[in-house]
Amino acid sequence: GYGSYLIAEASLNDLEPRRMSTLTERILNSVCYEEVRERRTDNFRVLHDRLGRWNKCEIDLSNVDGPLCYPFMTDQSGLREELIKSRIFVATYWRDVSERCAEDTYEAVLARQLIPLPCDQRYCVAEMNRVVETCIGFLNR
Repeated sequence: GYGSYLIAEASLNDLEPRRMSTLTERILNSVCYEEVRERRTDNFRVLHDRLGRWNKCEIDLSNVDGPLCYPFMTDQSGLREELIKSRIFVATYWRDVSERCAEDTYEAVLARQLIPLPCDQRYCVAEMNRVVETCIGFLNR
C-alpha cells in the first residue's frame, strides 16, 4: 500500500485547491475535535510518563495540546525497525535530509534518531502500553 500512497501523493503536486466535497464536509463536521484533542493529549502523556526517562528530546508537558505524535529520540539505532516489525506504524519524516545535509548536522541527526511514536485518537491506553513495552524491550537489550 505504501507504493500506491507515494503515487497518489505525487499526483497531487500540481493541483489547484478546490472546494471540499459535500461528503468530505459532512465527515469533517461529524468529528468531535475536542474529544480528538483530549485523546491525543492523554495518549501522549501515557507515552511520556513511561518513556520520558529514555527520551533525549526534552518535552514541556504544559505545551502539549492535541499532538500529532510523541517525539521519541534515541541514539540506539534499530528502534524504528523493531516497531515496524511489531506492526506499530511510525512515520518517517524528512526523507530528503540525508541528501541535503551532512551526516553530522543537527538536522541529519534529528531525521535519523527521532521516532514519531503514534498517539492519535484511534488508539487507547492498552495500545499505548504496547508501544511502550516494545520500546522498553528494545532499549533494555
